[in-house]
Amino acid sequence: MKKIFIFAMIAAGAATMSAQSLEWATTAEQTVKSFTSVAKANENQLISNQAGLLVEGVNFKLNKFQVECLTTAQDLQNGQEGALPKFAEVNKLMLKGSNLEANRNMSIEAYVENTDENQVRYLDLTYSEMPLPVEDYKVANMTPVTMPEQGQQGNIVELPFDIKPFYYQGNGVYITLSMLTPDEVKFNFNVTEAELETPAVYRNDYIPFYAGMSDENEFVPAAFANAFKALVAALDIKPNTLPAYELEYYTHDIIGNVTNPDGSPYEGATVVVTVGNDEYTAVSDANGQFVIEGLDYTKPCMIAVTMNDETVDAVMSFENAENDINVNVVAPQVTAVQDINAGKAVNSVCYYDMAGRMSNVPFNGMNVVVTKYVDGTTQVSKVVR
Repeated sequence: MKKIFIFAMIAAGAATMSAQSLEWATTAEQTVKSFTSVAKANENQLISNQAGLLVEGVNFKLNKFQVECLTTAQDLQNGQEGALPKFAEVNKLMLKGSNLEANRNMSIEAYVENTDENQVRYLDLTYSEMPLPVEDYKVANMTPVTMPEQGQQGNIVELPFDIKPFYYQGNGVYITLSMLTPDEVKFNFNVTEAELETPAVYRNDYIPFYAGMSDENEFVPAAFANAFKALVAALDIKPNTLPAYELEYYTHDIIGNVTNPDGSPYEGATVVVTVGNDEYTAVSDANGQFVIEGLDYTKPCMIAVTMNDETVDAVMSFENAENDINVNVVAPQVTAVQDINAGKAVNSVCYYDMAGRMSNVPFNGMNVVVTKYVDGTTQVSKVVR
């Protein structure tokens, strides 16, 4: 448990405070949450890698099957379990479908990035290219995965991000899954509605295929154009659909408890948390509790809790990506007094910022001002410069 440098603010001529405190500690007891990409998956529409698919006499062995999809910010606000919150820490990706063969094993690597683009970028790449994003966006190495038993539905992909988590920034998300599948591996997976007409492109070792792909396509050699048009039809790739993936994530939260000096719950405390340019508010409930979810863990948090018309402030940090913050606040008890400071001679004035540093001149931003009088008394107040 960490004690934070807290000042009681005494309004001249109004009230004096009994001891008040704000204590906080980081905790790793986070709750796993999940987001299912956009609305509701269409159980009757499936995409398949169909390894060894024969189309117009051409045998397409899609034993390297790459999925690239762009989920827009609008899509991400319409998840089946609710929106994916900004600053979510995503640690795993799942993709539901069915295993169509006895072999259950393949390997996958994954790249995930924040983007404000509105078009899948790999549509304009030429025949025989199969690019991957830069290594900065890689979240999972070529990882072995085991699909369900043949004929069974479930997660055909359950991929922990073993390199690093992905931190969602509130815009669109670009996901690339590169699957290394032996010839005997066949599977399908669910798709779901999407805002964009072409939010996904699928590739084997050489050829991109996607909804709306014409039989005269500059990316495909003329001799194969009809075959690939048939391939798109055979795989049932429709516009405005993308893979119905699921993301497992954490949020970084401040969880608080406010009590009166006698230990009873304090209802109605106003809590304001400022993180960078973002401000979040909450009010303690009948049990004295409050929660502020989905904060940017990389930045310090300034918390201000107002009780009995008085405020305590602190600056706190999540310290690392695995933490939430628990806060315990004891409200001041107000006792009416006379204006004890009116007309008294001042001996000294010093200023403290929210980190507890002292100066003889005000800091920029929030200051706690400690005024000492000639008679030995002290007044503490808060000002913003």
